[in-house]
Amino acid sequence: MIFWLLGEADYFGCCEKIIRENNLKTSASILHMKELNYFAKILKRNNSRFFILSCLPFLFLVDQILIIDLWSSRAGKTDSDSINLESCSFESLSQKQQCWENLIEKTLDKQGVDAALNLVSEMYNHSLEFSSDCHGFAHILGQNAYKKYADGDRFTLTPFTALCGYGFYHGFMENAFLLGGSFSELHDFCKNMSESLPGSLKNACQHGVGHGVVRYLTEGQASKYAGNGFNLSGESLKLCSDISNGSEEFYQGCINGVFMEISEELAVGIGGLVLDTQNPLEICHRQLARDKKHCYGQMYVVLARVSADLKEGIEYIDKINEDEYANEAIKNSVSIVGNRQDITEKINVCRSNSRLSEACINGLAFAHIFHEPPGKEYQGALEFCSSESLTQYEGARCIDAILEYSFHAQTSENHKQACSLAGDRYWKYCE
Repeated sequence: MIFWLLGEADYFGCCEKIIRENNLKTSASILHMKELNYFAKILKRNNSRFFILSCLPFLFLVDQILIIDLWSSRAGKTDSDSINLESCSFESLSQKQQCWENLIEKTLDKQGVDAALNLVSEMYNHSLEFSSDCHGFAHILGQNAYKKYADGDRFTLTPFTALCGYGFYHGFMENAFLLGGSFSELHDFCKNMSESLPGSLKNACQHGVGHGVVRYLTEGQASKYAGNGFNLSGESLKLCSDISNGSEEFYQGCINGVFMEISEELAVGIGGLVLDTQNPLEICHRQLARDKKHCYGQMYVVLARVSADLKEGIEYIDKINEDEYANEAIKNSVSIVGNRQDITEKINVCRSNSRLSEACINGLAFAHIFHEPPGKEYQGALEFCSSESLTQYEGARCIDAILEYSFHAQTSENHKQACSLAGDRYWKYCE
């Protein structure tokens, strides 16, 4: 089965854990011991060869697909005297990874979270081998940051926490749950920290809580939620509701993370979850109306598991009755694919389904926003919308979608930049 949805750091994070447990040539040192034990149990209960094969297409292409670009200008500068990337120039990959982990932990302890994240970005640009493990390193950084937070260390979050597929938040919140953090503590942390983050990053913390919720429920009692994931989603959403303490914004961010985590676990059969390949979106069909959009929008890993290519993925999505949810599903799926290869072919596949064609093409534009470095994401997206590959109507609708997203998700300064790049034509979101 070919995975046509490549480039999602969360899915890679799932695969990396499985492959390390099968003694492939990569270090397990950056994973928390509880995670290693968790996946070891999975492999004993399941056919580990299946998991390996599921991940191979991603690993084979990881050096060709940019999971996440990191920008060059950083606020949290590291101390060049104490941090020397060349000191990790070992021949053995496992030695390199252990050295990188030690450098990150040392920076976190001595200079704080932002400096450690800056170091992660420098390592990403310095080494292709590091970049393929980027999400895992950000994950372990988040885990260690929670330990410091639990010990009374208070820090301010910055946009750098988005590095490597938001691995920092995933690790932070998973450790918070596993180490006994209270619901009120997690709610207050996200509420207070989000005040220092711009635009769409405000929901990243709540999204991380959703990942942690699922791990919390399945830790040591995965068999309780065996099946198609519906029971697990029900309990997870209840926890999100409890933690959100009446905040609809917090709840929506939390369930978004819940469904992403469940999608990943369904795709590889974690904890007794069984994917119905004939009806892979059944878990979403059964959700309440307020939760369906997030569920369908986060099932791209599941769709990758059952679909041979983008065209087949569209066929599954086209079975969703509600246009709003179907459009969300195809836009998110295509935006994760990225548009660096065979863009003309992807556009033609999008056009093959008149119902979903607009959202599908817009998803190719959103790939720039999700994969390009800050400051360049709108330039790439709007250049795509204005390209000769699209018709005039397709291009106009594409620009409208990008500017609408910018209006709601970005700071006023970033939105003005996007409007400026859109040109002289009047756009309703740039009044």
